[in-house]
This record gives sequence, structure tokens and C-alpha cells, in this order.
Amino acid sequence: MHSTIDERKQAKYYCEICDNIFLCSAYYNKHMIGIIHLNKVKVRQSLIELNQTIDIKNDIIENTNTVEESYIKIQNEEQQSYTNRFNYRIKY
Repeated sequence: MHSTIDERKQAKYYCEICDNIFLCSAYYNKHMIGIIHLNKVKVRQSLIELNQTIDIKNDIIENTNTVEESYIKIQNEEQQSYTNRFNYRIKY
């Protein structure tokens, strides 16, 4: 279907992540559990996490006086992030 993004978003069976429109719920549901869609979801989540990490590190660098202080704070933040991810995996 040739239409603008806004027009596609109005469709009943539209996947925003893949930017696809489906003719019926059966095709849409099959797509939502498909490998390609699930891989795109994983990639999107990874990019969001990466951007958050970059933002945190940039904030640390802007709010510290020395390189050593920035390095220590970034190391502490990375360790805390790793611990949080590990605890999340244990819970679920």
C-alpha cells in the first residue's frame, strides 16, 4: 500500500516497528510472533539501552571536574548497570 506514514498508522493492522500493514488479524498476529519482527524488537530495545547508557556517561562527564573522577563514576555506573541487569534476569 502506497501511503504516508500517518495514513499507515491509521490502519487497523499496522506494525509500527516494521512499518507494515496487514489485511487481517491472522496475518498481523502471525507477524507479531515472527522471527523478523521479534529481532527488530530486540534491536530496538538494545538501541534504547545504548542511548540511555551514552546519555548517562555524558551527564557524568559534564558534571565532574577531572578525568579521573569521571572515569571512577563511569566505572561505578557500569557496575551498577551490570548488577541491575543480572538481578532482572534472576527475577524473570
